[in-house]
Amino acid sequence: MFCVSFSPDGKALATGGVDRTVNLWEMPNGKVKSSLFGQAEFITSVAFSPDGKTLASGSLDTTVQLWNLSTGFGKATSIKHRGGIISLAFSPNAKTLAVCGNSKTITLWDAVTGRPKRSLDGHSASVVAICFSPDGSLLASGGYSRDKKGEILLWDMTTGRPKFILKGHTATVMALAFAPDGKTLVSGSESSNGEILLWNIGEAAQDGRKKSPR
Repeated sequence: MFCVSFSPDGKALATGGVDRTVNLWEMPNGKVKSSLFGQAEFITSVAFSPDGKTLASGSLDTTVQLWNLSTGFGKATSIKHRGGIISLAFSPNAKTLAVCGNSKTITLWDAVTGRPKRSLDGHSASVVAICFSPDGSLLASGGYSRDKKGEILLWDMTTGRPKFILKGHTATVMALAFAPDGKTLVSGSESSNGEILLWNIGEAAQDGRKKSPR
């Protein structure tokens, strides 16, 4: 199993992994409700749209499938990315899908049409993890820098430019999540000591400087 995601209403759980299949499980009974097929390599990331109408699945075969959950789980749209998919995330308004793969670039796609909207370039090395702030104004992206230490960029979604660079991890940033109020970002790395850092996003927004973990 590589990835899991709960639906917004908590009634379904999507999972994906080495069998190239996305399974939808009914909660809380734990029974498989539906299985989605169509990708040729491992499923590395799954995410429900905030409105619960769409499920996105990313694969190492460089594709993202957008599944229309209101029409019998039929495949609605296929996105062709430039590299194997590592992580993906829906914007809070469900209109944009952010995707990162084996490159320095994050691509923003129209979640309805599957067309590219914008590319975000600013990382010095590969991007591994991405997530939107609850209000959709920021996108956090993490990976590693040229010196092999962890690196997090916070992107302004209005301008498409990085606002802040957060440095403090000693190894590749593998996971990111915002607190529900958007004031705190938590990041986890692949360091041997299980390094997890909490970042005060409110302080970074006030002074605009590079911040160290609180």
